[in-house]
Formats: sequence, C-alpha cells, structure tokens
Amino acid sequence: MDNTPSLNDRVTIEITEGVAEVTLNRPDKLNALDPAMFEAIIAAGERLSRTVGLRAIVLAGAGKGFCAGLDKETFASLAAKAAPALGDLTKRTHGIANAFQQAAYVWRTLPVPVIAAIHGVALGGGFQIALGADIRYVAPDARLAILEIKWGIVPDMGGIALMRELARSDVIRELAMTGRIFSGADALTYGFATSLHADPLAAARLTAKEIAARNPDVAFIVMMAGTGVPGDQVLVAQGEAIAVTSGTKPEEAAKHAAKEKEMLALIEAERVPSEKDDAALEKQLREKMAGDVPEAQISLQIKQLTSPWFRYFLTYDPAVALRRVTCAVLVLNGEKDKQVLPQQNLAPIRQALEQANNKHFEVDELPGLNHLFQTANTGSPTEYAQIEETMSPVALEKMATWIAKQ
Repeated sequence: MDNTPSLNDRVTIEITEGVAEVTLNRPDKLNALDPAMFEAIIAAGERLSRTVGLRAIVLAGAGKGFCAGLDKETFASLAAKAAPALGDLTKRTHGIANAFQQAAYVWRTLPVPVIAAIHGVALGGGFQIALGADIRYVAPDARLAILEIKWGIVPDMGGIALMRELARSDVIRELAMTGRIFSGADALTYGFATSLHADPLAAARLTAKEIAARNPDVAFIVMMAGTGVPGDQVLVAQGEAIAVTSGTKPEEAAKHAAKEKEMLALIEAERVPSEKDDAALEKQLREKMAGDVPEAQISLQIKQLTSPWFRYFLTYDPAVALRRVTCAVLVLNGEKDKQVLPQQNLAPIRQALEQANNKHFEVDELPGLNHLFQTANTGSPTEYAQIEETMSPVALEKMATWIAKQ
C-alpha cells in the first residue's frame, strides 16, 4: 500500500522522456511554505524515489519566484504547536529528518540528479529546499537569504548540514547571523549557485535532457533536421538561405546575413543582462534594424531577440551533448532544408559522434526533401502549407528500416 501523502494542488509533476519537472505551485504567495506545501513537497520527492525510468529532476517555482520561505500563518501555527500536518517536529519521522527538514533533504536522497531553477526569490526555507538539489541554476537578479535569524533560530530545515559543503564557514555565519539578502551573482561567488542563467528553468531543462540522453536504457536516437552548430550560426545561415530561395540576390542576402550576425553578436556580448545594459542594447539594435524592418515591428523583434530563451539558444552548442552519445543514432536531413542547412550541420554532427567514439550511427541527406521532410520544389518555408504530403514515404521507410535493425 502506498502511504505517500497527496500532492494536493501545491506541487505539480510532469514527466517526459525520463525527466521530471517538479513545480512549487502557489504563485499567488510566491510559493510560500504552508503545511499543505510541506506535505506536497515531501510527497513529490517520495513518489519520484519510486518512479521507474527516471533520469533527472528539475525543481522550480511557478510565477515570480522559486519560494519565499515559511508563510507567517504557518510560523504562527508552529509557534503555537498547531500545525498537525507537520507532526511532532521534535521527532525524526523521516529517517534522520523531521517533516520540516524532509522538504529539503528528500531531494538529496533521490537516486537521480536534481537541478533547482531559481528565479525571483529563494528565502529562508525556500533557500534551504534549493540547497537539497545537486545543481542550482540561478538568475543573476534573484534574491536569496538565510532569514531564520528574523525569528531567532538557525537554518533548521537541514540548511546547516547542506550549505557547509558549498560555502566557507565564515560566509555561512555572516549570512545566518545577519539575514542579509544577497543576489544570484553573490550566490555564485559564495558557492551556492552552480552557474548564472538569464532563464534558469530553460537551462535546467536543457541540462536535464542532456543527462537523460546518457541513459544506458536508451536503445537509439533518430535526429530529424537536428542542429550540429550553435544557434547563432544556424539562424544566420537560415536567414540567408531563405532569402535567396525567395528571390533575393545572393550578394544582397549575404549583406543582410552579415548585419544579422552583428546584431546577434551584440546580444551575446551582454553576458548578464541589466536594465541599463538592456537600454543600450535596444538602442544599438534599433540602429541596425532601421530601414530593413518596419518601425511598427522593431519593438516586437527586439523583445523576441532578447528573450531569455533566445539568448540561451544563440550560444547553445549541441555538439557538446552529442560528444557524449554512445547509443545508436540515425541522423536525417532534407537536401532542400533551408532552416537547418545540411551542409552546415551534418558534418559537425558526424564529427561529434565520432569524438564520442560512437560506432553505431548513420548520417543521411535525403534528396528533394525540405525541413519537414516533404517532397519540395525549393525548400522555402512558404511552401510547407501548399504541399499536400505530410511526410515523404522515403523518409518514413528510411526510419522504419533502420529502427527495425536496432
């Protein structure tokens, strides 16, 4: 019989391809910890400990922050010993931990890596829960703190045991004794953050997928129009190829591609975004776009170009992950693909798999097919909706035959 407490509505779990995404789901209260939240967090961790096929976990908070810590009503209940859902906190009800501590410690006990994605705030108990993760990706402007001194207590959710392996003891004492709020950038300096990311959740998801890809239980991978070079290179080549296919003179398309490359370089140069730097970047991008992009569309394009996901995509190099893939891989690209050019991406993919010492991969460029593996005339994205064929029988037969051999 499963005696795990219910997740209720405080925590959600979504599992895809071996990666569980656990979300603290009380956004209206910045995911503050009440008895129902404690119960759900522990239930989530214990449920995942029994989940077959799990390879990695992403731990995040819904809304504007990771977790604001203990809410005031819960603290008042604890002080009055009126929080029965948490049980007797003087007793170790979960191995070496009580229910309070288990909310943080359960993540350390799981058999797979846990990656915490921290944005907004991670205060008090929220910070201690993040310490239970194996990896912590933090937004540069996130605010973190050991706030327990506010109530005259020590970090009592296992924080003392967890944080001393990450930071110097004098740093821990100073933060614990003052309750000073520090930034994500400070957290990296102290040792609490693994790395800084404008979009910690996107980065955590990507790393979790990379870890899951190393799963020895994965029999094979079929890469369909996958990239082999960083996103900025893909986008510049894509824009130039589509322009030429649409009738733009090659020299004019090359000129536009050079300008796009310059704009992307400006975005990449802003390593840690700030309000001041964003304003300067927007001015530079507006100057680059002037005359080429309608004025009414410039603001929208700048917003898209500078979004956290887009910034991460620009520098993400898929070859890093591919160099670790040792299971069988089928790599397919359409010869007329104008979004992920085969001549740009297939060779780097092949090279990365060779560097992984992978002996079981095949790379094929399928004649006459576009990015969606439809039989196409030019490969331009404008043709996609006009082609009745959903996917070429040639591509389907290629995959079916290869998979049957695995």
